[in-house]
Amino acid sequence: MNKMLKRGLIIGGIAAAGYQGFRVYKLAKAAMAMKEPLKEYLSTQFGEEPKLICSVEANLVISVSVTAKFNAEILDKYPDIDQSIMDYIAQYYPILFIKRLTVKVYDKDMSTLDLIREQHPKFYKYFGKLIEKKLQAAECCKESAEDEQDKATEPSDL
Repeated sequence: MNKMLKRGLIIGGIAAAGYQGFRVYKLAKAAMAMKEPLKEYLSTQFGEEPKLICSVEANLVISVSVTAKFNAEILDKYPDIDQSIMDYIAQYYPILFIKRLTVKVYDKDMSTLDLIREQHPKFYKYFGKLIEKKLQAAECCKESAEDEQDKATEPSDL
């Protein structure tokens, strides 16, 4: 009897994990398919093509997030961009319209540090100084790589 219970629990656990994986696969596939049509819809609706990020996160619960970045003028002119994105998803991609759907709209000119500070305040509280150091090091490396590229493209006097 004990062996049957153990086998039943193992088979049930494998089936539950497989079903959760299948749900994540369907949502990720739909999110990737939604990205281009949503970008076209937003560019025709608001007159500017946004930078769009669609992601699916799966732990015990599945959540879908859509992040759009527009210029500040567009954000001031149209304050309800997030609601129009939600309406588009509800109408054309109802599989993604779940309880844990989050839509965020940001300014394109926000720095990476400001985005991290706004999106993940607890994470920034603990790792903010480390993040700042890493971003400064990345900017320094990027500038030096650009300088080397400029030197390489300059014609030499022979």
